Amino acid sequence: AAAHHLAPHWSQASLAWRQLEAWAFKVSPDLRASFNGAAKPGAWRHFVEELQLSPSDESQLLGLQLLSAIHNGQHFSSDMELALSNGVIEQASGDDTEPVPHTVRTQQATLGLIGGYAAYSELASTRLYPLELVAGWTRFFRDQLPH
Repeated sequence: AAAHHLAPHWSQASLAWRQLEAWAFKVSPDLRASFNGAAKPGAWRHFVEELQLSPSDESQLLGLQLLSAIHNGQHFSSDMELALSNGVIEQASGDDTEPVPHTVRTQQATLGLIGGYAAYSELASTRLYPLELVAGWTRFFRDQLPH
């Protein structure tokens, strides 16, 4: 029964990513290349536990869970570097342990999947963070709130 209940949601998530993949590849292969693979096994459970989500909260995030099972957001080494420098994540892997050159950081700043704008000397670009960064930054900002 649960699989039957999930089938239409999985179909929607899969269709959404297929459409985004096709559009991104046509518009910018670099944008398409920024898509992560599927979330690693256990990533969703770690996300739920780190954010201390209730079963009700978790059920409200079914769409995110299914989307991350196909592509776990976008990957930018500059995002990982920023998260590491702020203590949002404890460690990075592979190429993310090296400093990010300014030219790479500038290029990555324009590849947010959700869009952005540039005005004067400001640039805003909205990315799809992987679960690890969503949880880490959420925890970081929650810790800034008065208790």
